[in-house]
Amino acid sequence: MGPAYSLGGIRRIEQVEAERLLFLFSFDVFETAGQNEVARLARLGNISTRPNQAAFSTNIRRAYEGKCAFTGCATAEALEAAHIKISEGQDDNDLRNGILLRADIHALFDKGLIALSLDGSRIDISAELSDPSYDFLRTVEVSHPKDRGPSEANIRHHRLRFGFPCP
Repeated sequence: MGPAYSLGGIRRIEQVEAERLLFLFSFDVFETAGQNEVARLARLGNISTRPNQAAFSTNIRRAYEGKCAFTGCATAEALEAAHIKISEGQDDNDLRNGILLRADIHALFDKGLIALSLDGSRIDISAELSDPSYDFLRTVEVSHPKDRGPSEANIRHHRLRFGFPCP
């Protein structure tokens, strides 16, 4: 005799059946997704509470004419204003300390997997970045605002922070 159903279509699941069904769900996937979302929200919260962040972002977007300095991406929702030199507890929001980057490129920049060349015209890639989908960065000519590109001092600070050579 098969399982009995109630009028509402609900029936009791036996332990053996429950164990078979639970096997179909990977709780690790849900846990990882939850942790990623919490980290994303924390990052957004930190960005939004930094003093003058909105003005910095507006100024950088305007200076770079709404295009990623590395990829040329013009999708506003995918772009972020990146600080080059980071000082704990305070931000230098000068245009010479900022660059407009696509969000994934910004993440690589903030983790030190890529850096600007000292003159700011090219991109150096860390040996730790092995994903071939970013190989195109090796030949990119970085674009900057005509009169206010990143300063060499700020670029040097970023390079030294992440172990890139500074001759």
